Amino acid sequence: MGVTSLVLELLIVFVIVLMVLHQYGDWKRQHVVVSLSTIVAWYFAFVIVFLLPLDVVLTFHRLCVIHYNSTLNKTHQANPCHPPSSYMFGSALPVLWRVVYWTSQLLTWIVLPMMQSYSNAGEFTPVGKLKRALINNAAYYGTYLIVFTFLLIYATISGHIPSGENLKTICIAASNTWGMFWLVLLLGYGLVEVPRNVWLSSLDGFSLRKAYFRLGKLSIEKNDAEEAVKEAYRDTTAAHAALRNCPERGPLVKVILQKFPETIVTKLMKASDFEVTGGDYAAADVKSLANLHKRSIRSLQDYNRSVAQWDALMASALRREDIFESEKNPQRELVMSSVVVDRSFSALLCSPRIRWYWECKLRRYVLRAIAIFMCIMTGFIVWSESTFFSIHPPLSLAALFVHLAAVNQDYVFIEVFSIITIMYLCLCAYYTVFRLKVYRYYHLDSHHHTDENSLLFSAILFCRLTPPMCLNFLGLIHMDAHVTKDLMLETETAYTAIMGHLDVIEAIAGSFNIYFPMAIILLCMCTYFRLGTRLLHFIGFEQFMENDDITADFVVSGKALVLAERNQAQRELNRESRDQFWRNKLADRYSGSKQESNADRESAPDQSRVSYNDRRSILDQEETVRRNIFDSNDLWRQSYGTPQSPPAGIFDDL
Repeated sequence: MGVTSLVLELLIVFVIVLMVLHQYGDWKRQHVVVSLSTIVAWYFAFVIVFLLPLDVVLTFHRLCVIHYNSTLNKTHQANPCHPPSSYMFGSALPVLWRVVYWTSQLLTWIVLPMMQSYSNAGEFTPVGKLKRALINNAAYYGTYLIVFTFLLIYATISGHIPSGENLKTICIAASNTWGMFWLVLLLGYGLVEVPRNVWLSSLDGFSLRKAYFRLGKLSIEKNDAEEAVKEAYRDTTAAHAALRNCPERGPLVKVILQKFPETIVTKLMKASDFEVTGGDYAAADVKSLANLHKRSIRSLQDYNRSVAQWDALMASALRREDIFESEKNPQRELVMSSVVVDRSFSALLCSPRIRWYWECKLRRYVLRAIAIFMCIMTGFIVWSESTFFSIHPPLSLAALFVHLAAVNQDYVFIEVFSIITIMYLCLCAYYTVFRLKVYRYYHLDSHHHTDENSLLFSAILFCRLTPPMCLNFLGLIHMDAHVTKDLMLETETAYTAIMGHLDVIEAIAGSFNIYFPMAIILLCMCTYFRLGTRLLHFIGFEQFMENDDITADFVVSGKALVLAERNQAQRELNRESRDQFWRNKLADRYSGSKQESNADRESAPDQSRVSYNDRRSILDQEETVRRNIFDSNDLWRQSYGTPQSPPAGIFDDL
């Protein structure tokens, strides 16, 4: 039963990862190696939600068996240790942890950085891209080598003789230190921002105002991206005009030109300010063309991403406007305008009345209930993070709940509690990864417009977060022997037995117990008071701030853009319906005329009995033309009325 449930859970996580990657990536456009690497990294980051609780349950069961065996000779009582429902033999889980840990380390430190540089390279051949990736990563690996050398010197001075085991410990400690640094930053933001966003989404008009603000801000970014594409295409066409006859560099310019889709090229050629000027590309070398290639790829990615964000935000704003107007509907039915195309499952399965009750009444209360639950979980996590180093007395609520359930052998509660806690930790940390934006370098965007560089960067973050996330949870529940040094654990989890413990670099290990809780609390307070958002807003990176003049201007601009888009879409729909009306009317008239012509031919005398002459044929053709003209006049009268004489004396004042 344990193996079956584990396999089912692993398959469910794999399907979820594929769905998320399909939402953000593009299987057809991105390289297959990038897709596979991202799937592996994301899968290992998500799978700990089910693997680690199973490891904890099996560890508590082994502890019970060890305690029973130690008291068997004294009491001779029956074995009180009942195996959990998810029990499995001890050899499978260590193998899984070895695969998860060492694959994650290999990806995050070696494979993914090389692939990231390879995808960003502008060279035209695989060998050239690989060479560029090696050059770009030379500084990357050189920095790690310098840090490792200093750590090795420090370990030697501290009295640790360098050996294979010591080197492994130093590497794991350095990796854990770097991972814990990222985890503190991501959790400090996500633990506060996730429940706050859910609560704000339940307020009337908040989502619509924020959509207006984002549209007003995105319109500027969209125009900048369009100008960047226009400039890149202008330079590419200038290079093509100068190098089209060059046998060496001409094909390279054609490769760059092929990157621009026909739709974008047509739009650029229609622009009034577009002209092929550019610089002197006759003397451009391969390196200059590689830089132009890289710039063209980046500009196209930014443009496609901005267009996709614009379409999604515009559709969301139009939908929120219709929902806001439907709240006043006395029939209590959700009415969507013709410009909104709602393809959600609720639109297909639920009636307009049910959707009205959900969107206008129930949704806000459900979101508030979820937000309250998340606030409780945030307080629970922050308290446990701040006190899990205290063993006597134990102050961590997570440790108290888990160990109390272990005494009663309530393994179901332990597993469910662990899954919920780890899932919330992953939600807060990974939410920050998906929301994190580094200007023109890293940005995860849905609707299949995330570039390969951003996917690989997210995979690197996930791989670095997985080990410290596991060790942090084990420390919360006092299942890490290096954290609970005063608590004698006869056995340990399979994860810590294979991958080590929550150890950091020895230079900061003494103060880690103090600074780690303080950092979590400090970052949560900064996020609660929105200090980072205020700082970005102050230095010129506009953020959504209530009661702010700049935010109000962007909201007004976004509302005007939505109104213009709605009017344009309505005009297009009216034009299409009008064209369809006239097509149907003319088709009916043509079919009616054809039937009358067939009837006339059937009623005409048999041509075999009438002698043929040229004059009769010409007269028949004139009659057909005259009949068609009369039919057209009838159509005109039916549509616009019969012409009448104008009233007399209308020009007397002239």
